[in-house]
Amino acid sequence: MSEQLQYIIDAAEKEGHALEIISAVKSGKEAEVYQVLLDGVLSAMKVYKNPEERSFKNSDQYLTGKYYKHESHRKAIAKGNKFGKKLKHSNWIAREFLILKKLHTAGASIPKPILQVEDAIGMEFVGDQ
Repeated sequence: MSEQLQYIIDAAEKEGHALEIISAVKSGKEAEVYQVLLDGVLSAMKVYKNPEERSFKNSDQYLTGKYYKHESHRKAIAKGNKFGKKLKHSNWIAREFLILKKLHTAGASIPKPILQVEDAIGMEFVGDQ
């Protein structure tokens, strides 16, 4: 098991969730999807690749209007330094989780988002084992 997956499992446990990786489902350019048991329920876990391993070509459009409370965060994003890239990566994941929640609540036909922890989003597993 990768160091990143173990870190996500540990972070989920700190938040009071049991997370067990069953198998990889699919790998793409931005993330890998795993079949997992989340609190004993068959679920999917989208685990985003590290910022150094993926491209943020369209992230400026995706994060347009995003306000950064701290001046240091705004500067880091503008400079594109390592901290800024990590911050942009974290915000990308948090924003995707928020949008998924809003879409699901509005009745969109998407998997129900359950949990966002570190570089991962846990959601309803659609399909069978």
